[in-house]
Amino acid sequence: MTTTSCTDVEPLLAGTLALMSAFHAGAPCACMERKIASNLRRIAGHPLLSPEFRTIVGRLAGQWAQREGAHAAAAAAETIVVSGTARLH
Repeated sequence: MTTTSCTDVEPLLAGTLALMSAFHAGAPCACMERKIASNLRRIAGHPLLSPEFRTIVGRLAGQWAQREGAHAAAAAAETIVVSGTARLH
C-alpha cells in the first residue's frame, strides 16, 4: 500500500515554479505552457493540500491551459502562405 505525504508534491511544485520562472524570463514555448498547466492540475489534485490551496492552484491551471490554447491558435493563424510557400513558425 502506498502512502501519500506532502513531501510527495514538493518536487512537482518546485519544478513547476522553475518552469514558470523560465517561461517569464524569456524562454517560452508551447510545450512549457502545456507542462505547467499539467503540473498545476496534478498539484491541485493532491489530497493532503488544503482545499483553499488546491482551489487557487486549480484556477492557475485553468489560466495556463487557456494561455496554451490561445498561443496554439495564434501559431496556427501565423501559418501563412507567402508567394505560394507556407511559412511555419
